Amino acid sequence: MAGDGLQVRKISSFKIYEDYSTKGTIENDVAMVSLEDPLDFDDPEVQPMSSWKQTEPIQANTYCLTIGCSQLRPSSNKFYASQIVDGQVVSDESCRNVYENFGTSIGPGMICASKPCSNIRNKPCRGDSGSPLVCPDSLGRLKMVGLVSFGLTDCSRFPIIVYTRISHYQDWISKQIENKNEF
Repeated sequence: MAGDGLQVRKISSFKIYEDYSTKGTIENDVAMVSLEDPLDFDDPEVQPMSSWKQTEPIQANTYCLTIGCSQLRPSSNKFYASQIVDGQVVSDESCRNVYENFGTSIGPGMICASKPCSNIRNKPCRGDSGSPLVCPDSLGRLKMVGLVSFGLTDCSRFPIIVYTRISHYQDWISKQIENKNEF
């Protein structure tokens, strides 16, 4: 069905970042996938998106969107709902201050965003890992800034979500694209 934005493809291969770790803090939370068949960009609902460049600073309080599929009822009968969530980029310092109180380090490969006074239904939470964080550049074009990585376990009490900062991995991503037959 053209125009509905739904395209299903099988993954032919994937490559996880070499230094990915879940010991203590989740670090280097990025991977590349190769699809068996290409996406159909003739569908106006499915279009490529450029990523934020390392040379483009992103300011705290920039309004962004996360597109995800959150788990709304944490139970054995999981219930998911598609959602688009708005929020604001949080300064690295503010993010570090919150997470270090819980013994979690925030490194250069991370960026944080928040929706103050939020609850599970209006911010990224369980089931959203890997979902994109997109923000407008200085010309208003949406670019991919991050990928949902982690948050504190109580989604409703702690509104700051940690994302993988795409620009930090720009060289690795470019290398994977060049060598896509190797993964």
